[in-house]
Amino acid sequence: MKLFGMLYSELLETYDSAAGRTAFINSLQIFIMAAVSPLAGLLSTTYSFRVVTFTGSIIVGLGITISGFTTNPDMLYLTYGIIAGIGFGFVYSPSVTIVNYYFHKKKALANGIVGAASGVSTIVLPVLYRTVFDVYGLHGGLIVLGGFCLNLCVGSVIFKQPELFSKVKNTSVHNSKNFTTSDGILGKTTSCFFDSIKIFKSILKSRTFIFYAFAFSFAILGYVGNFVIIPPHLRSRGVENSNIVKILTTSGVGELTGRILVGLIIDKKYVKPEILFTGSMIISGIFCIVFPFFDAVWMNYFYCIYFGLVPGSVVTLIPLMIISATNLQVLTPAFALSLLLNDTFCLLGFPLSGWLEDMTGTWDASFYFLGGSQVMAAVFAYTGFSYYSKYQTKESHNLGDLILTTDDDKESIPMIE
Repeated sequence: MKLFGMLYSELLETYDSAAGRTAFINSLQIFIMAAVSPLAGLLSTTYSFRVVTFTGSIIVGLGITISGFTTNPDMLYLTYGIIAGIGFGFVYSPSVTIVNYYFHKKKALANGIVGAASGVSTIVLPVLYRTVFDVYGLHGGLIVLGGFCLNLCVGSVIFKQPELFSKVKNTSVHNSKNFTTSDGILGKTTSCFFDSIKIFKSILKSRTFIFYAFAFSFAILGYVGNFVIIPPHLRSRGVENSNIVKILTTSGVGELTGRILVGLIIDKKYVKPEILFTGSMIISGIFCIVFPFFDAVWMNYFYCIYFGLVPGSVVTLIPLMIISATNLQVLTPAFALSLLLNDTFCLLGFPLSGWLEDMTGTWDASFYFLGGSQVMAAVFAYTGFSYYSKYQTKESHNLGDLILTTDDDKESIPMIE
């Protein structure tokens, strides 16, 4: 999805359509992915991370492959936006959160290594995109990419259900899913669905989580939005396609090194995740605003490296900050709720970046908008951290004491590490 900018420029050139209208295709996909994520999180923790991600992988490949057979760009809203979006919804949230259930002391580093895979893809996929579009054209290229996405199925089969949820599932089957809690937050119920609704409500009671969710939303909009508009921005300034690919791959180098480095820094407790997130967003926002004033070729490379190294790296802090605001056992549904808000921002923000170009004739205003978004991310993150520091005892009592027990043996599973 981050590399939609490569497809974006091809769509603009092939169909000569408005930038804002075309950008909405990607926004719709991201929004659908977010809307499906809470369901995916529920199904993953209740049944199987493996089955959910495998199913999503099939749907992703199907949606993108069908996109290659469309001749009307409006059909992409259905195939690329809705169908592929549903598939990504079943893949993304479980894939990002599952690693947190297997690591404790090195949780940040584990997230960094997993996130570094995105850096590898940013190095490899721009070349792949450019090659398939040059060789097979837009439609043939989409068919090839759809088949390529089926490789997600291979990755999903290695997922093993975390012991935490396997234990809950086994005891719940024995007790006909009659659950109770020590503080009565979940209560006794025979419906997993209603249990989940109550979990979502308990998560939303955390004001720290709300502040962080808005911070993540502005950050993702600013970060991913840059990679949507950079290819058409560079093309508008006369940069050749081959050079655009080279420039984009440098961001992958930054992500690959930065995410692992950030994981090491957090695990060593040199700085709190919230402080690193806040500082990075302030600097990145300012850099994004001033970037259009530079025409030098080296600045394009430096800018992409920086965005992969800094804002691209702090994205891996999101699960850690969610855990600090809620607790580990509700990470998957909490992450899904955050993703829903994040991608609602992107649903509106990406087309707005295109509409600004339609109105002004340049991409400069779009960079100002995305830079301001990152500054707002810093404001919300710092506000949430300040609130948590002041009221952490009260919020820990409200969410931290939530434990799940069964009727027969009253075996409790702590929801806070």
